[in-house]
Amino acid sequence: MSADQRCWCSGGRFSRPLGSACDYVTDRTIIDTPAGPLKLPHTIEFDPVTSGTVIHTRFGPPKSKRDLALAAQVGTAYGDALHSSLPRLVELVDAELAARQADRGPEPELAPPSPDRPLSRLQPLTIIE
Repeated sequence: MSADQRCWCSGGRFSRPLGSACDYVTDRTIIDTPAGPLKLPHTIEFDPVTSGTVIHTRFGPPKSKRDLALAAQVGTAYGDALHSSLPRLVELVDAELAARQADRGPEPELAPPSPDRPLSRLQPLTIIE
């Protein structure tokens, strides 16, 4: 992977470099319905646990009575569509992690401290338990 590749968060509204922390992403989801677009605030949270990562998908309440009625009509079908896409999402994440592990080289050696730096005269810290 090249250094200029990026992971797109929030439907492409902003991006972060690959490998940077992205604990949650919030955007406005727009669902096309026969009665017009339904706009909902939408957050995806990544929750680390001992066995991996739990992904939470949360939708905020609609802002208008019209959107509330539309959400009641399409909510179950949209939820089912999201759940059916999760196995593919897991496959994509696993493939990305495997590719990153394959591209990972050894950690570079740290440069020795330079004597002309402002903090170079500080002694190493001693931790007392």
